[in-house]
Amino acid sequence: MAPTKPNLAPQPNDPPASTRLPTELRLEIWDHYFTTTALPYHTLTAPTNHFTHQPALLNTTPQLRAEALPFYLARLRREFDNEEERYGNYMQARPSDNCAEDTYRRWVGLMTGMEGHLQALRWEMAWVAMEVDEGKEIVDGL
Repeated sequence: MAPTKPNLAPQPNDPPASTRLPTELRLEIWDHYFTTTALPYHTLTAPTNHFTHQPALLNTTPQLRAEALPFYLARLRREFDNEEERYGNYMQARPSDNCAEDTYRRWVGLMTGMEGHLQALRWEMAWVAMEVDEGKEIVDGL
């Protein structure tokens, strides 16, 4: 009779494998992830339902969500600051009054898109900040 293989499949009461890592290592992973990974495109455009537009990793377990949200919020703030600076630079580069109408329309379209992007980031930051108990400072600034 052949020896039986051990059952390595997770059992119903086992914690998720990701939560078995030491907390310090998980926090390093979150920091690296939110520093190096691009945000989902929907996060940057129109978060109508913030849970569907956040990175999927935030929707794994409540424990991992609680650990990762501050890193996600920091990433959103960096993204917002960069986009706000970019918006200001484009505002300074406004076409002259005697430019071609098509040039002006393209610039207005670009600026409108950037304003929508900034507003989407503001709302996403507000949702996340409320969840990590920093909401008052963000919501007051909207």
